[in-house]
Formats: sequence, C-alpha cells, structure tokens
Amino acid sequence: KLYFGYTNHNNPFGDANLTTAFVWHKKVEKEIKDGKRVAAPTKVEQKRKRIKLIKEIESVQKRRDQREKEKEEMERLKEEEDRLRNVMDYDEWQEK
Repeated sequence: KLYFGYTNHNNPFGDANLTTAFVWHKKVEKEIKDGKRVAAPTKVEQKRKRIKLIKEIESVQKRRDQREKEKEEMERLKEEEDRLRNVMDYDEWQEK
C-alpha cells in the first residue's frame, strides 16, 4: 500500500506498520470506563474515521499547493513590476 507517497518499507518515520490502522486500546477502555463511549469502535467506524482523516489531509495538501502557486505568481508579478520600474527609471535617467 502507498499512503501519501510512503510505504511500510520506505518512509522517513521508520514505521514498518505505517499502512495499518492504529487503535489506542487503553484510551478506548478508559472512555468506556468513564462512560464517554458505550463500546469499542467497530471496524466500520474506524474505517470511516480513517477515510475522513485522509480526506482532510488531502484537502490540506491541496490548499498548501494552491498557496504555493499563489505565492509564486505574486513573486513573478513583483519581479515584473520591478523590471518595468527599472526600465522606466532608466528611460528617465537617459532623458536627463
């Protein structure tokens, strides 16, 4: 499996179980004991939560990419404005 460009064997985290679902069993047990949860989450609930998190991560990546493109465009426009300003300044200097 490939998650966000990483596999179990090829990831910077050194995690051999990167693509498997992780459940905090102690946390679930505590929530059941405290009455915050009636039972342990089912496989379907876990899968839904995982899908939701994956979609959220993908949307964050898309927003980051969009911001990066906007930043590059702003830099390009600024460089073009600076270039035009320099040309105008040079033309004014030549007229003097």
